[in-house]
Formats: sequence, structure tokens, C-alpha cells
Amino acid sequence: MYLIDALDDYDKDVKKGNYNPFYEAFGEKTRAEMLAKNGEEADFVFKSVFAANAENLKNIRFYFNHDLTDNIILRGLPAATQRVKCGCKDKIRPEKARLR
Repeated sequence: MYLIDALDDYDKDVKKGNYNPFYEAFGEKTRAEMLAKNGEEADFVFKSVFAANAENLKNIRFYFNHDLTDNIILRGLPAATQRVKCGCKDKIRPEKARLR
């Protein structure tokens, strides 16, 4: 979640001089520039975290809500990352917003 927030806040953090791990790593002036020049590296970071989450989740013994936890960690976090990355975090299609 911290990395998703850092990606989302990139431009604001750079403008205000706040710490941002992506800015520290890549030093680009805007999120768009950072993703254009270093998108593959940023994707690698996120995919590595998601893979580690999936592997570690296998080792946790659940007594209830296993499906909910899997949904959040294995599907929700990657989906939220994609929405932030594409700049469409507030644009959820109505058919996807319905409860299933």
C-alpha cells in the first residue's frame, strides 16, 4: 500500500519536497516522466512485491475470511496499482463496482 500511495503522490511529493521512494530511485520531475523512462523497473518492483505476497499468503493458516483476504491481497492491490499507474484511479466502470 505504501508503494501505491507513493506512486499516486509522486508529483505532489516532488513539488513539496517530501520523501518519495520512486523519486529517490529515479529522480524524474513528474510521475509521467518517471513511468515513461523507468516504467519497467517500477513494474518489476510491484510484481516482486505481489509475488512475495502470494507466496507468503500460502503459509498463513486462516480460520475464516480466507477468500476475502485473498481477494484483497491477490486481486485488489494489483488492480489498485494499475488504476493509479494509468491515472484512472477514480474511474471505475459501473459493472465492476457492483457487489457480486
